[in-house]
Amino acid sequence: MPRFRDEQRPMNGTPRVFLGSSTEVAEYMRALETELGGMGFATVPWHGNFGLARNTLDELWRMTHEVDFAVFVWAADVMHKERGRQRWATRDNVVYEAGLFAGVLSPQRVFLVVEAGVDIKIPSDYLGIGFASFNRSDEASIRRAAGEIRTAIDRAVRELEEGDPTRLVAGLWADAVVNRDEKSVISLFELRHRAAGTLDIVNGRAWDPDGELRAQFWSTSSRFDPATHTLTYSWQGIHPREAVVSEHFGVGSLSFDPEQRDRATGWFSWSPRSALDQTILVSRSCLRASEADAVDLFSDDRQTRRQAVQRLLNWREQIR
Repeated sequence: MPRFRDEQRPMNGTPRVFLGSSTEVAEYMRALETELGGMGFATVPWHGNFGLARNTLDELWRMTHEVDFAVFVWAADVMHKERGRQRWATRDNVVYEAGLFAGVLSPQRVFLVVEAGVDIKIPSDYLGIGFASFNRSDEASIRRAAGEIRTAIDRAVRELEEGDPTRLVAGLWADAVVNRDEKSVISLFELRHRAAGTLDIVNGRAWDPDGELRAQFWSTSSRFDPATHTLTYSWQGIHPREAVVSEHFGVGSLSFDPEQRDRATGWFSWSPRSALDQTILVSRSCLRASEADAVDLFSDDRQTRRQAVQRLLNWREQIR
């Protein structure tokens, strides 16, 4: 089950870059984090359990939908014997994680920083992934690798924005719905590019009128139809404040007004995983949200959150 994030910070348009490595070369991942962070990227280093336990897989899956790019330090960690030949390889978890992120983000948005000077195995399926290199004896090699990654990310961002209709609706959105307890709830979420013509719902949160956080949600698949300006999606989420944290899922649709690009209407279904016969349909009306709204809703001060919720609830009358 996905874990609710401890760090609740506002979202922005800065590309988020996931960083992964084996424990043996975590110092090089941290060096890469420093370099990329200094270049203006929002880095998300992986400090979780390096095994493949169920909760680790769930967390990794969630993170694939909350970052824009991924970089893995691909080092000579273990010696393998293959077809009578001794050859270096990286840890299995790094191979798995790189494949997972490539499958969700696309291979063009995943990069390997491969250890130079050794014969290291790279699966043939990974040939579409971008490569840079580092050398353990050359401290400047990580800086050069970071520069190559920055160039590749900048190019990918430009290609994504050119001629892509989804860029017109990407960003922060908020909506007001009534939950199962007949209480109004404000939701804030981000529509983020994953690939050309594709949007993901990420970093979704919902607060009640008292400013209490009630839910976390994200899309698991989506499709944007440029002809109708409609996003259809499936989603899942959790209610972390319930006595037993419960999982929920559903499908939904959002239609955007091409004349008023700050508005969207639609619906979504909501089902608790523990009671599939309790599915309900909810209509929704959305308006673009601002960074200031996000800052207030993610504030540590409850009164600030409460005021932000009440301010956004006033949108209901404007968009009915």
